[in-house]
Amino acid sequence: MKYHLSYHLLLLFVLLTAGISSCSYQHYKGLEQVATENKLIPEIYDTTFNKAVYSTVFSVFGQELTGITIVKKVHRNIHVVFMSQIGLKFFDIEIRPGKQEDWFHINFIMESLSREFIVNTLKTDFMLLFAQYPKNAETAFFKSMENETTETTIRFDKYTASVFTRPASDKPNKIELRKGKSVKATIRLTPGNDYPEKVDISNRKAGLQLEWEEVKWQ
Repeated sequence: MKYHLSYHLLLLFVLLTAGISSCSYQHYKGLEQVATENKLIPEIYDTTFNKAVYSTVFSVFGQELTGITIVKKVHRNIHVVFMSQIGLKFFDIEIRPGKQEDWFHINFIMESLSREFIVNTLKTDFMLLFAQYPKNAETAFFKSMENETTETTIRFDKYTASVFTRPASDKPNKIELRKGKSVKATIRLTPGNDYPEKVDISNRKAGLQLEWEEVKWQ
């Protein structure tokens, strides 16, 4: 009887330990946690940012829209307007930094795109891109002593977001969102001076892909 009781207690301990470790975030090999006084999350769009125009490919489950996206700061808010080459508007989304409840505001969205899973996916992706994390999010910092790559982790609810920065420019070049060990969204960035020149957003669950490439006027 004692043997069976001990065995079941041991089994319970193993299962609990496995559950705890599976929920904890295992950061990338070669990165070590470091203490820092700077608790700020790296910004993708710098405080000096004013306006960017991107050629755009927007895909949802193989269905594709192309056009241009204007990302513009208006007072303290950021407007993201996606339209066709002839000016047909697909969506107009307003990002309101500092607001917890209504930071993601839809001014307009085309009826065919006004689907709950598309809207929720855009909200998640823009949360990462414009660093609109919940107020109670916990941050930690990791660094590779070999090549000085840094990773800032932001933990909230059951999710962990990671912002990776390049050693040379100290600008973010990649963001990942995970739930447990599963990667939910990936954003790859080509940094510019105060905003990225290219943005490639991939959200696997929703089958959504959003590609921006800066239009440079001659």
